[in-house]
Amino acid sequence: MMTNIAILYSGLDAEAGAVSFAGAVAKSLNAGASCHYAASTLALLDAEQKNQYRSLMELNGFDVAQGFLNEQYRAQLAEKAKEASASFHALAAAKDVSWGPEVDLSVDPDLALTNVGFVHDMVVASFSLSPGVLDLLTKRVLFTAGGSLALIEKPLRSATLEESTMVVAWKPAAASKHALRYSLPLLKKAKKVYIASIEEEGYPGMSPTAQDMADYLMNVHNCAAEAFALRAADTVQAPLADFYEQVGADLLVMGAYSQSRLQELFFGSFTKYFLQHRNCNLMLAH
Repeated sequence: MMTNIAILYSGLDAEAGAVSFAGAVAKSLNAGASCHYAASTLALLDAEQKNQYRSLMELNGFDVAQGFLNEQYRAQLAEKAKEASASFHALAAAKDVSWGPEVDLSVDPDLALTNVGFVHDMVVASFSLSPGVLDLLTKRVLFTAGGSLALIEKPLRSATLEESTMVVAWKPAAASKHALRYSLPLLKKAKKVYIASIEEEGYPGMSPTAQDMADYLMNVHNCAAEAFALRAADTVQAPLADFYEQVGADLLVMGAYSQSRLQELFFGSFTKYFLQHRNCNLMLAH
């Protein structure tokens, strides 16, 4: 069940796809969706204020500079949120999404974004959101709140969720199962769902397989699911990104950071590849 969706938004044109995605999900699932202004403290400063901030940092240290930053942030937050609201209401997708209160990140951004993750069934943001906010949001929603996060690069290729194509990146891991569970309301609405696994030479076969999961979605949840096995290339992520494009997918569902932190340190992260390349709309859970 997906009842309430939060979209974090700073008013940039590039964020329209995230609002459009959330609106399509809300309309299809008859869920509530609210858009909230959120931007890093530095993002609110103009060029002159940024120079003043740097000078204070060099001459007076972090505490004085941070005090200046927070003061300017609080002074401008309401006005910037008003400007973002005007940009939001100019979007066609705004008819399916309400405008909510801004998310104040000046005091404790970690806590503020964690709370957003806890009290919403899904959080949606654009890759174009302030980098600092996006990084914190990913950590707090996925790790601290244990919620689901959709990061949207482009609007849906399809007119509605019912006409969409979705790809699920499958591996037998708890994170993958959590992502599948959170995305189930969307998968049940989609026109086509591909369960894609990546087969690496020299590694044992998966159990359960992608076909097992496709059968589960079809027989238990009445999803139009089909299994697809992909061969690993120079990077194991590239075949999945290519497949996403080949089938004209609208969303890639995947478990986030399913390796241990030590494995990620030495071998890299499957999740980081897609966060850095931004070549797919993502729905993540951990």
